Amino acid sequence: SSGLKSINFPESLKKIDTGAFSYCSNLTTVELKHVERIETEAFMGCYRIATLDLGDSLKRIGNRAFYSNNMKGKIKELTIPATVTYIGGSSFYQCGVETIHFLPSPIPEFGTNPFAQNTITKVTIPLSAQEEYEAYIATVTQMSGATIEVFNDIPINPKEEYFWVEFEETG
Repeated sequence: SSGLKSINFPESLKKIDTGAFSYCSNLTTVELKHVERIETEAFMGCYRIATLDLGDSLKRIGNRAFYSNNMKGKIKELTIPATVTYIGGSSFYQCGVETIHFLPSPIPEFGTNPFAQNTITKVTIPLSAQEEYEAYIATVTQMSGATIEVFNDIPINPKEEYFWVEFEETG
């Protein structure tokens, strides 16, 4: 345990090593704006984290990265950045997650039960990967009964819009 309550990493830091902040039980705010990799158990036991910003550069969340292990987790709302390609097993175990916003499309690879021991009531998913997310969500006990909201992430390019023009034949 340490007195550390908040972390905002510099742009130059791209990876949080295995166990780097494990059991910093006073930690309440973590901002990972430029981090690309969170290794195994990097924040394990940091059960007071309530504000977690995974930024927009993150690619990989290691196994048990935020594993809370005591049912006191406080991360009520979680946004998975569009850049994420892997979410490790038990990554958010007992973190208190109620709402998840998945931004990645295509759907990331998931380790074994990354959201175990949470009561998830709402999941937001991108339209472009709706079928894949719905198939995944159907296999996750913690998400059964959750409201699923779909957002349109398919950009409209004005140059590719289609329109109809009717012509009248003249004799």
